[in-house]
Amino acid sequence: MYDDTLNVWTNGHHVGYLWRNERKEIGFQYAEEWLENTVRFPISKTLPLKTEAYEPGAENHIAHHYFANLLPEANSRIRICREKKISVDNDFELLRAIGGECAGALSILCDEPHEVKPHYRQLSDTDLTELLVKRNPSAVVEANDNPPRLSLAGAQDKTPVKYQDGIFYIPLDNAISTHILKYQLRDIKHVPANETITMWTADELKLDICEIDYYTHGDESFT
Repeated sequence: MYDDTLNVWTNGHHVGYLWRNERKEIGFQYAEEWLENTVRFPISKTLPLKTEAYEPGAENHIAHHYFANLLPEANSRIRICREKKISVDNDFELLRAIGGECAGALSILCDEPHEVKPHYRQLSDTDLTELLVKRNPSAVVEANDNPPRLSLAGAQDKTPVKYQDGIFYIPLDNAISTHILKYQLRDIKHVPANETITMWTADELKLDICEIDYYTHGDESFT
């Protein structure tokens, strides 16, 4: 096995390994135990199940591209890298730092996942204001809570939340989210309103879309 590896997990099952070469290119290999598991599945159509490794840089960097796409982009990435003191172009170290918080079914960890009890932090009006201003869910959780997911992948700031009966909650310790909260952009006005109108128009045209709603809270708007 490789000297410096990260482990890929899903629902307590060990899926495979990540490692990097001297050029910081990421490779991936399915774990033998996953290939023999009755619940096995390929993590992507671009990474079908096989015993051989997806070497760093091979097949048009297919492994690196897949796992890099799990990470935040643009200003979200810059902010997190600054907080974690990681070089902005170092995907492997960023996966090491926040891979356990990535959206989706996979967790990327240095070791085995810890047993935790999923729970939620209910947001008051003051909490919601602070979240919308700071755009960092860590700012609105208790000091003794494990940090929530820092961000979802993509260039636009967004946070996974639970929304029920008009109340927003921050999922903690692998609790399931129900919605994605997307913030307004600092340098482009009315993006939440524009996205909402666009999606509602698509719905009227009978296109298959996800549900979306538009909200305002103080001076902030979001979807």
